[in-house]
Amino acid sequence: MDFLQKQISSEISVTIIVVCRDNPAELGRTLQSLEAAGLPSYAEVLVVDGSRNQSCRDVLQDWQQGLAASDQSSWSISLRWLAPQGVYPAFNAAIGMARGRWLTFMNSGDAYLPMGLAHLLRVVDRQSTTFDMVVGQALVVSPAAGIQWLSPDPRVRRLDCWKAQMVPCHQAVLFARDFALRHPYPESAGPCGDRFVMRAGLSRSERSVYVPQPICMHRLDGVSNGPPKLAELQRLWTSVELSILDRLGLLLKFFLIPLWRWRPHLMKARSHLLGILYGY
Repeated sequence: MDFLQKQISSEISVTIIVVCRDNPAELGRTLQSLEAAGLPSYAEVLVVDGSRNQSCRDVLQDWQQGLAASDQSSWSISLRWLAPQGVYPAFNAAIGMARGRWLTFMNSGDAYLPMGLAHLLRVVDRQSTTFDMVVGQALVVSPAAGIQWLSPDPRVRRLDCWKAQMVPCHQAVLFARDFALRHPYPESAGPCGDRFVMRAGLSRSERSVYVPQPICMHRLDGVSNGPPKLAELQRLWTSVELSILDRLGLLLKFFLIPLWRWRPHLMKARSHLLGILYGY
């Protein structure tokens, strides 16, 4: 299934990839945030839908109709339906479909902050250097715990040390399309899939740049952020793509299930501690 608002003849500078599955309200919030995110005139919004019903498609059509009369009608907006397989297979499929020079990925439910994408796009417009990725900050929000924090911590000015302990939120990153094609998301790594892509992009500091500006809001209390199930843990434990540290991290999460409600507080404390240690 493919809905296309307008075919663009000019070169598309950025593709925003949004994945959804049976969560129309969350998709609506994400799409609405694009209108103030600072997208260029010629941008592509690609929604990959793994839903079992029509609800997300209806939301996209309504949003398209609302944009049709606005000055943002030059955007190319499309919906591709894929059989439900998971977030990372959907991301990988979208990479092959995308036409933009730069790509950015969003889970439905997350949202861009006002002019958030503009902060990243301004860097690639001004620099003659070719980057693999441009990294910003994510505002991590846990409504259940009633707290929020920035990741990376605002005291951090370089990612050299940060990346060894944590990886930035991939929703706050702009990826070069060529880099994304060379580094697809590992589909058998479960919730750890984004770590491999982020670490590959940060492995050569001259090919990445850090912009200490809040780009997006990431909701921590989604279904995908729930405690690990025993069957999933057993499957991931045998995955050749996970390092021993990644496996130990999954094991620690499993044993901390009784304390899961305190996980956002621990994550916030860890982020602040790393900001103190590596804030220079």
